[in-house]
Amino acid sequence: MWARRILGLDLGTSSAKVVQLTISPKGKPFVARAALVEDRAELASLLSDKQWRRPSDPIHAALPSDRVIHRPLSLPFKDSSKIIQALPYELEGEVPFAAEDMVAAFFPQGPFRQESGQPLLAMAVPRQSIQSRLQELGELGVDPCVLEPDAAALARLVLCSGLEASGGFVVMETGASKTNLLFFQEGSLKTLRSIPRGMAGQEGGLQQELILELERTFLAFQSRGKAQGLQALYLCGGIVQDPKAMEQIRERWRLPVVVLDTLPGWTSQTSMEQAVSPSRFATALGLALYGLNKATMGSNLRLGEFHYRPGMAAMKGRILVAAALVSAALGLGIADIETKVSLRQKQLYALQQETRGLFRQAFPEVTQVVDPVLQMQRLLEERKAKHLNFLSQDPRTTVLELLREISVREQARTLRITELDISGENVNIRGEATAYDVIEKAKDHWSASPLLDAVEVKNAKKNPKSQLWDFQCSARRKVS
Repeated sequence: MWARRILGLDLGTSSAKVVQLTISPKGKPFVARAALVEDRAELASLLSDKQWRRPSDPIHAALPSDRVIHRPLSLPFKDSSKIIQALPYELEGEVPFAAEDMVAAFFPQGPFRQESGQPLLAMAVPRQSIQSRLQELGELGVDPCVLEPDAAALARLVLCSGLEASGGFVVMETGASKTNLLFFQEGSLKTLRSIPRGMAGQEGGLQQELILELERTFLAFQSRGKAQGLQALYLCGGIVQDPKAMEQIRERWRLPVVVLDTLPGWTSQTSMEQAVSPSRFATALGLALYGLNKATMGSNLRLGEFHYRPGMAAMKGRILVAAALVSAALGLGIADIETKVSLRQKQLYALQQETRGLFRQAFPEVTQVVDPVLQMQRLLEERKAKHLNFLSQDPRTTVLELLREISVREQARTLRITELDISGENVNIRGEATAYDVIEKAKDHWSASPLLDAVEVKNAKKNPKSQLWDFQCSARRKVS
């Protein structure tokens, strides 16, 4: 088993955050590299660097959550495939587009319960948004196997990092063009909102419009009972490197404000820029963690016509591994075959020696044994011929002996003798056959017998009822 790598790509409007997650042979994940890139050409160069990405390494990319509609639901089953099938029809009346025009995914909000079903946060995205995002990534030479809302990736990181507070807590990620607010209680994601406003256009601090939207969001969720008993506000994204914005947050909300710095818990000699706050990579790390925790799966939007189909480059590593396994299996198989052949040869030699011993006991007059089986067959045929010749010279040949000779000489299974009449030297044979050719072959066989002579077919015609040929043959016994 070899270590494998996964790339988490959080592509924003002003920068891209990339995390290289390595999974050890024992299944333990750790961050090997992290980089913040502000130029698309530089990002394309980084993604083509083999130290960062091999052709077979999967990429998990983010879709901006401000393009996603979120709705809390509860469904009476927990199978993810059934949930994915049901979501478009459950959401059709809740979103401004038809079921066939959307892709729906979900993020679990807790365990399945028999009385209430599976609580989840449904996510609906127009197909056009997914198509345009995949085209944008394709221009960078990226075809991600996972495409999920960035807020879902951030929620996964929070839950996988074991971030807890005595009550509920909020995680706020603010970038250049949007802000994600995630509310957690009792170890699960309760609700979230993505606000299409960020820090772009500001020399420092938050826009007043964004502050008002944040206040309205807090009040709305508190009134719905989804933001009660908040104990802490965790910040991540570009806001953590803006002192003025941090101060505004502390003044507006009377909550302990903490920088979400979960990256050190996943690092192992991580290569990254020292000037960049680790919290900037929270979403990218959450993307890379997709699939490692089944309790946080379901948010991959590559469904239906957007289903991921790996190309030959992505399959190269798997093909090499498969080839190595096949080679090893062939080597073991050949060794096993050689062992079995050697054993069979020894058994064959022992059987040949035993056959030679039996042949010498049965035919002591034979002094030279070359092929005991073939020699035994010839000697038996000679003795049989002598015996039949003796019978042909004996006028006391019985009906049973003659019948035995007829049966031995007639080899076809498609012929049946129904009557045998022996009167002195005259022999009459009646029977039925499946075809006339069978009768002719039987006649030739009987003519070759040392007990019969002058064999002729007297009558042969097809029975329309049985579809068989009834026949009569006459012959003379050889008696000297």
